[in-house]
Amino acid sequence: MLIDINGDGKLDWLVTSAGVNGFHSFSSDGQWSPFIPVSALPIEYFHPQAQLADISGAGLPDLAMIGPNSVRVYANQRTGWQAAENVAQKDGIRLPLAGNNERALVAFADILGSGQQHLVEITSSSVRCWPNLGHGKFGSPITLPGFSVPDAEFNPEQIWLADTDGSGALDIIYAHRTSLSLYINESGNRFTYPQNHCLA
Repeated sequence: MLIDINGDGKLDWLVTSAGVNGFHSFSSDGQWSPFIPVSALPIEYFHPQAQLADISGAGLPDLAMIGPNSVRVYANQRTGWQAAENVAQKDGIRLPLAGNNERALVAFADILGSGQQHLVEITSSSVRCWPNLGHGKFGSPITLPGFSVPDAEFNPEQIWLADTDGSGALDIIYAHRTSLSLYINESGNRFTYPQNHCLA
């Protein structure tokens, strides 16, 4: 896996296989460093619902296990991860679970343009965002209108998130069989009517 594990702004080659856990850093001269073992790998690293995202606000990929009312965070320490911390959410806040609904995409993404990884749920007719408050806490959900795909056609695996216009807020790209529908993010407030681009 290529990921910036140590926060130096360069991708590292993370290796987690057959008891060999560590990474190679990519240097400014275009070379990979010798293998650097990680100090600790979370026991839940390989859990199907484990997600890597900057949860603590330190600019590093933490490991998160999202529950409906709490988040278990393994904070990144640049050369490994700390022991788990269970963070309860504020009363009334219920978080979406990745893989719990095959008709929805649940992911971490900056759709508010704030520079943070927020928890996002996208269905055929709605985009909801739980703002990242830092250290495993999330705010009440915000709905961003404008995105819609006919329910019979919708497949969450055909959604791509990317900042296509340089605004800092991620746009939604929906891949059809022969075209792409681009929904531009308007500063984390809503998505525009789709722009359709043929692939033929």
